[in-house]
Amino acid sequence: MLLNLSVYIKNENENSCTLLEELQVLKFKKCPVYPARVIRYALLLRYTSLQAYKLVKDEFPLPSLSLLEKITKGGIDPVKAAQLLLSKKLISKDIVLMIDEMYLQKSVDYFGGEMIGCNEEGSMYKGIVGFMIVGLKESIPYMIKSLPEVQIKGEWLKEEIIKAIELLHSIGFKVRCVVADNHSTNVSAFSKILTTNGCDKDDLAVILNDGSKVYLFYDSVHLMKNIRNNLLNNKRFIFPAFKFSEFVDYSMMYMTKTRIFKAI
Repeated sequence: MLLNLSVYIKNENENSCTLLEELQVLKFKKCPVYPARVIRYALLLRYTSLQAYKLVKDEFPLPSLSLLEKITKGGIDPVKAAQLLLSKKLISKDIVLMIDEMYLQKSVDYFGGEMIGCNEEGSMYKGIVGFMIVGLKESIPYMIKSLPEVQIKGEWLKEEIIKAIELLHSIGFKVRCVVADNHSTNVSAFSKILTTNGCDKDDLAVILNDGSKVYLFYDSVHLMKNIRNNLLNNKRFIFPAFKFSEFVDYSMMYMTKTRIFKAI
């Protein structure tokens, strides 16, 4: 226990020193670009104690309160931010589009004159679908959009995936593949993307209207999780009959056996 505590204190001390070094570098820049590490620290400090944030900001070049307010309210355009990352070569042009669902506990609150947690018809949102991009070389995982939805269906998700790919291509990115877990909604969306574009539903890739080839994958982590769940639930696997003869020439085998039989 004490050994783990000493390791924890050492790691926290190293992280704090690294953060202070980053702040010292930003101190001499007229228009600093705050890394995600500094933003996370600033948000944590700001919403722990406003007075403490103001005191620390007097000594270190932390983000302004107005900037933090824009971040928390979603006032930053994620598409323009992604385009800026691309122009500064902080993320590669070739990217992976990752999709995941987060289910919500249905609830509605009245805030700022608006109803939060439901659509215009008053139906409560079931979940949020997040769309993240990751560069194949230079990489900053970045969320380009998140969409609340009352009922997550394959047709709706298919349209949103296509919209996301077209948007990313329009600002200079090349989506090389789309990755999701093998939830039934994602399977349905992938099948609809393939069949709508003239492919078989079991194909691995689709060629879109702009001529780009995009692969559709299910991530290995969730596939392994399914295997684990099957083992836990069923305690066994039942494999279908397996027969593969592509690499065997039965005619040659027959001729060889015939010659051996005649020799005997």
